[in-house]
Amino acid sequence: MIDEAPRQHAGRWAVVLMLMIAAGSYSSLRFAAFLWDAEQSLDKSEPYLPGLSAAAVPQDDNRDVGVDATDNEATEIDSLAAEEASRRVWLAEL
Repeated sequence: MIDEAPRQHAGRWAVVLMLMIAAGSYSSLRFAAFLWDAEQSLDKSEPYLPGLSAAAVPQDDNRDVGVDATDNEATEIDSLAAEEASRRVWLAEL
């Protein structure tokens, strides 16, 4: 009975170790598949988003000219100069 306890304990640890190795191998295979899919998508002009079709990916109309600002942001940027000028006039009146 004394000899059985260490063997059972070692057997349990062996099973746990084998399960950990199997899980690590599975995770490594999934990661390798993810990298392979990402590399395959580099040949296309679409961004890689797993689980989405190309039709579901929103396209940026300004990507060709390198402008990221939308019309609202452009209006805000243009109004900053006018706001700064009015602030300077207000400070000058003080």
